[in-house]
Amino acid sequence: LVSEAVYTAEYGSSGINAEYGGRYEIRNQLPHNPCGRTGLSGRGQLEKFGPNHAALPIITRYAVEDNGDNVMLADMHVLEVLLDCSRGETWYLPEIKGVYDDLLPKEVREMLTCGESNESNHNKLAKRITNILKAGILIYKGFLDSEYSTDNSWFEGILVSYHDVKDNAFRYVSFPGESKYRWCRINNWTNINNMHREYLQRAFYARNGYDCTTAQPS
Repeated sequence: LVSEAVYTAEYGSSGINAEYGGRYEIRNQLPHNPCGRTGLSGRGQLEKFGPNHAALPIITRYAVEDNGDNVMLADMHVLEVLLDCSRGETWYLPEIKGVYDDLLPKEVREMLTCGESNESNHNKLAKRITNILKAGILIYKGFLDSEYSTDNSWFEGILVSYHDVKDNAFRYVSFPGESKYRWCRINNWTNINNMHREYLQRAFYARNGYDCTTAQPS
């Protein structure tokens, strides 16, 4: 075990890990995964040694019928969630790298308003979205069990549920065809990345959203 000063100088961290209520060890001048060995050393495919932080916003809206009515199953709202669908058959939550302590990351607001070119409409939409973000529910913050984690690098994420309860903002958010983001209804949870699935289901529960694995249509 070497001094914290070595890791601070070479990797830009003090070794303090508040999420675990203590410190992660530094061995051979490298941080040690606080959740145990993985069998892989170095940083693998991750960008940094130690914790790699990211915000994974869970952004949901009510699914609606063609006539504008909300879609209901088993007396619960069917939700649509904003997902990154650019990586084949597996869908991912949007990832904002480097964000961990911010419940209202500006990148989320920018992502949701980038498609509105009219300045007046943009400002109205931005105001409504800001109010939604302020009412976000913290689903989880801490270590994430990722297939890319190594003995010296790992994921830590903050996952906050942002839901358009009044249905007056996200309904007007759309993305161009070339965008990686899509509004998705989840009919099969196996399409969702394993690391994200549990927290997305927690968010659906918190929002009284229909979960195809735990409820049966009436």
